[in-house]
Amino acid sequence: MKSMPVLFIFCLCSSVFAQSEFEPLNLLLNPGFEQNDEGKIANWTRYDQNQSLAHVTEDLPKGCQSALKLTIDSEGSKQGALSQKLRGLPQNKTLQLSAQIKGTRQRIAYLQVKLKASGKEIKRLKTRECTTDWETVELTIPTANADELSVQLRFSQDDKAQGQSIWLADLKLIDVTE
Repeated sequence: MKSMPVLFIFCLCSSVFAQSEFEPLNLLLNPGFEQNDEGKIANWTRYDQNQSLAHVTEDLPKGCQSALKLTIDSEGSKQGALSQKLRGLPQNKTLQLSAQIKGTRQRIAYLQVKLKASGKEIKRLKTRECTTDWETVELTIPTANADELSVQLRFSQDDKAQGQSIWLADLKLIDVTE
């Protein structure tokens, strides 16, 4: 009789560990782009204020609960960026970045990853540019000797981009090292 609670705890723990095998840990903070009371998106940096950000729950890809909607409000001289930096990156790993993305105009946005070692950029990778339909984009990222990684949503801010929108959902950065 005394072994029954131990068996229950063992089964419960085994179930939790089995579940984590199927759902790898997302290394990004706030991948759902939830906003705080001030309307800011925690853990993400906006380098230009020429756009509006909104956490939306409609017109989503299948299986997603929410998305980020970015609308370009005015012209900017360079590409815009919304990014998150991860420091203290484990070296010699293989990471997988994936997301659902679409825009109101073809080729207006893409995801980019920058890797740095000791403050110096060592590699830059990017996904294909978005279309007007929800599509999955992916990148395989070998970290090598990098100690910092930046995930960026990059987008056009030229005169043709004004009033255009980009949606980003189901953003994941996971370790797929074998």
